[in-house]
Amino acid sequence: MLKKLFKHEFNDFTKIIRFAWFALLGISVITSVSFLAYQSLGNQSDYYNPTLATSLSRIFFGSTITLFGLAIVTVFILTEVMFVVRFYRSMLSSEGYLTHSLPFRADQMMNNKLITGVLVFLLDILITGVAICIVFLPSMIANSSIVTVWNNFWALIETIFNGLGVGYTIILIIEGIIILLVSLLGIILYPVMCMSIGQRFKNRIIMSIVFYIGINWALEFIGMIAAITFSLAFVYTDTLPFINDNVGLTLTVWGAVALLVSCGISAAYYFISKHMLTKKLNLL
Repeated sequence: MLKKLFKHEFNDFTKIIRFAWFALLGISVITSVSFLAYQSLGNQSDYYNPTLATSLSRIFFGSTITLFGLAIVTVFILTEVMFVVRFYRSMLSSEGYLTHSLPFRADQMMNNKLITGVLVFLLDILITGVAICIVFLPSMIANSSIVTVWNNFWALIETIFNGLGVGYTIILIIEGIIILLVSLLGIILYPVMCMSIGQRFKNRIIMSIVFYIGINWALEFIGMIAAITFSLAFVYTDTLPFINDNVGLTLTVWGAVALLVSCGISAAYYFISKHMLTKKLNLL
């Protein structure tokens, strides 16, 4: 049953977002063509005295690359907005009576929506990466620079491995992946928590927005104070944040600290939301 619920949630959630994905890929193809045209015509005239074809190619590429950037931003914003709207409508509005009559606990339905949201965000990242490759790879192949880029990439990887060590590099990669997943979970959990608190009030939408802004400001203030205190501590103690002058160990430790902070924040969001939706749910 949960598998069917997840399948339905994913298909319904991506019903509109799919069009944004296809639009992004389509724009990336147009941008790639404009980039090829710009590079092929860019060397035909002086930069300050361009030919008409060169000027048009510059305008075409400038317009398409701007549109491409806006399309990427739109995909992520649309995903966040769709998640918030769907969660509120199905869990906290009048439609919630039907949702909560299903043979699932409120926390199970919340978990299902959270997993779906993280998966869709990961698909956003994957499709964005494919779109970027579509834009730039044809140009690199046409200019025979793909081999140089590939060799430079592996040279960079080799430098990192040699500088940090294989063990620390692998640990940092694992930490980075986990931090990414936890951060994505935190991004979608934050509005869920604000909505779950706001639903306790009469003007639930307004109060959800108030909590969203207020908690965000409070967290930013705390983060700013922590950053200032942290910086001053190192300035006045004349101590650099390195552990035994070992860069790999230092980055691993700070990565672990960042991971613990991210997990702590996401866990707080999750359990507050779970408590409000299971113990303090108010659909009146």
